[in-house]
Amino acid sequence: VGILNGIDYTYFPRKFSHLNALKQKAQSKKDLKIELGLKQGDQPLFSFVSRLDPGQKGLDILYESVSTIVDNGGQFVLVGTGDKTWEEKFSNLESDARFKNNVSAKIIFDTKLANDVYQASDFFLIPSKYEPCGLTQMIAMWYGTLPIVREVGGLKDTVKHGQNGFVFKNYSSEDLDKAVLEALKVYGTEKQNQMIEKAMACDFSWDKSAKIYKELYERVISLR
Repeated sequence: VGILNGIDYTYFPRKFSHLNALKQKAQSKKDLKIELGLKQGDQPLFSFVSRLDPGQKGLDILYESVSTIVDNGGQFVLVGTGDKTWEEKFSNLESDARFKNNVSAKIIFDTKLANDVYQASDFFLIPSKYEPCGLTQMIAMWYGTLPIVREVGGLKDTVKHGQNGFVFKNYSSEDLDKAVLEALKVYGTEKQNQMIEKAMACDFSWDKSAKIYKELYERVISLR
């Protein structure tokens, strides 16, 4: 039996609904860009908040796709700690002349900054090799940030391509790039508004997951 994770929404304060999400997120994005030293403007913001685990989190294909994001007018923010080699590789992107003021890598565990990034971003990247369920895509959708995920595990179960996010199949930077470019085409269109509304309407609360657990326990008891 597969039961999705639940999240406690009280840990993720949100002061907007889908009706005014874009306006509120635009202000949050402006504030975050000032804090992180990113170039101001209406550039689409892609983010990644996670532990830096090269065995699971798809760091290699993510790293290769940063240039696609920036070359096509986007910006990229990373928040996380983990593997020291990857901490250094992502940190070095900030000083790369190609990405000047368009990439920020904060090698830190900071829940407030993480929530600010969720809230300010337009798209949230989860290119995992595997993911039993995942929480970050659920948090992103709560804030109207459209997840870009690989078609594995709980990511496949929670994100529907073209509805509340974007899904790619093969573990490759090429496939991730295609999903990024598709997201960029949606940015600033009515389609983005529709997808944000569907994402924010998703219910991943413990009220829902707990009910399924309860039903499972009752089934097990009845079988015995």
